[in-house]
Amino acid sequence: MNGYLKQLAIYSFNKNFDEHNSDYFIHHRLNLRYEPIEKIRLTAEFRNRLFWGGSVRNSPNFSEQLKNPNDQWNLQKAWINNSSLVLHTSIERLNLQYTQKKWDLRLGRQRINWGMATTWNPNDLMNAYNFLDFDYEERPGVDGGRLQYQISDLSNLQFVYTKIKDKKDIAAIRYFLNKNNYDLQFIGAWYKGRPTIGMGWAGIIGESGFRGEIQQYFNGGGQKAQLNVTAEMDHLLKKGWYVNWGMLYNSNGLNRPLTGFDEANLNLSAENLMPARWNFIGSLRKEINMRWNGNFSLVYSPRMNLMILISNLRYELANNLEVDLIGQAFFAELNSVFQSSRSIFFLRLKWSY
Repeated sequence: MNGYLKQLAIYSFNKNFDEHNSDYFIHHRLNLRYEPIEKIRLTAEFRNRLFWGGSVRNSPNFSEQLKNPNDQWNLQKAWINNSSLVLHTSIERLNLQYTQKKWDLRLGRQRINWGMATTWNPNDLMNAYNFLDFDYEERPGVDGGRLQYQISDLSNLQFVYTKIKDKKDIAAIRYFLNKNNYDLQFIGAWYKGRPTIGMGWAGIIGESGFRGEIQQYFNGGGQKAQLNVTAEMDHLLKKGWYVNWGMLYNSNGLNRPLTGFDEANLNLSAENLMPARWNFIGSLRKEINMRWNGNFSLVYSPRMNLMILISNLRYELANNLEVDLIGQAFFAELNSVFQSSRSIFFLRLKWSY
């Protein structure tokens, strides 16, 4: 058994400071794992959150927004749900895993992680991660089954089937191997009514890490063909500086300035990892000392002229207690003027047990 307890204070405002909002919530995570015999593992993980503040007051259906859209089964409960307070519980993981020599079977709600890059993961078909959601370390899960066959120490096959409520199913196969010190994967899938293929890699060029993913969707399911590509490099410099830079290409993304901020769809998914066609990111992280560390990231989408600034300063009060000050600011070109949409600041206190 393990988990954590966090409290977040969130303050957001627009460019003129005439619209601002404050929100608060307490987030409790409980992870349970039981192994009755060597070959069987049972896992259950719970996410309990207590919300109050402006978003609860101004959103009559606030509790409905908390559900993971990947879920097939309704394993959530709003114990308190009114205009001033929402207490919500969700079963994040609930699965049975059976291992027999080279075979490994896992059934139920689980995380199926096929991403190899850091920021954007076109290969992560089942449960794509929103990189703006910094408070979700475990990342979302999905309801389904995963069967893995271990071909050798450095290669395996995975077969996955997932069911998503009110959406079409996903059936996929992945071949993973290591060749010339590169991790490689090749993917074929039937994704919500249309075929898709992809590949990913992770290795080293000189002293820098080099990773990337490609995913091609074909026509089908009422949707047109689409290509998502990401590539990134990272490097550890002297005195603890870490740099990361990368790009994302979304063939169906916008390739022009916005007419309004609402046009930038940041409800990110496996198909829509960013709303713009071309996207670039640069990140810088530094461990200042044993207690302090900070990082800064800049995301820029040319032609669409969207920019996102993300900063994080963390202080470790103890080995299992830390405090973070996090900022996110969004800017875009509207009517030939580069202007701010909104800025958000988060203060987070986290205790792990």
